Amino acid sequence: MRAQERVLARKNIDKRLIEIRNSQSLVRPPRGWIKAIREALGMNSKQLAKRMGVSQPRASEIEKNEVADSLTLDTLQRAANALECQLVYAFIPRKPLQDLVEERADKLARMRLQATSHSMALEDQSVNEADAQSQLSDLVKKLAESLTDEDVVRLFFDVGGHDMRVCAEAFEQSKENPSQPILIIAHTIKGKGVSFMEGELAWHYKSPNDEQVAIALAELGDGE
Repeated sequence: MRAQERVLARKNIDKRLIEIRNSQSLVRPPRGWIKAIREALGMNSKQLAKRMGVSQPRASEIEKNEVADSLTLDTLQRAANALECQLVYAFIPRKPLQDLVEERADKLARMRLQATSHSMALEDQSVNEADAQSQLSDLVKKLAESLTDEDVVRLFFDVGGHDMRVCAEAFEQSKENPSQPILIIAHTIKGKGVSFMEGELAWHYKSPNDEQVAIALAELGDGE
């Protein structure tokens, strides 16, 4: 799907969902839709079971599973048919899809402009706040219209900071496109691999004694 087609698709979906995004009428009843509608129709669980072609205990289990969010769509459809209802399901974004994309684009734009601003400041060519905001707005709009999911994934590396091989691979991949900034996230744990140091803040400024050094070297395999 091309960039402009994605923009149009987002707008169409947002338009269709705008009326139900904040609608409390769609919130599931406390005991579930199946039980609520069954009782409103004056139908007992035995009658529902017969309509669904299952045992009465299974029908009761289905009602409980709906509340527990453990029913398949197939079972929900069968229950809906048995109750003379139409099953409707939808993903309702917490925000309009276009807003979500623009927020993602805004983060990327700020990251790009921050790197540019830093370089210009070093060259004594910094821009004023109004110009910077204008550049940010223009870049966000451009990215929101053209950025693909693959672009976002490619711009971020989340690696384990204790795996030097993975870190080295991330560094090499970051060189593939020198025209844009790259963020490498390397999660680490203080004192990793040494039982009495791991995760302990004190070892940022504290020196181990001879006994502790021996224990640490033993746990780390003497650096091998």
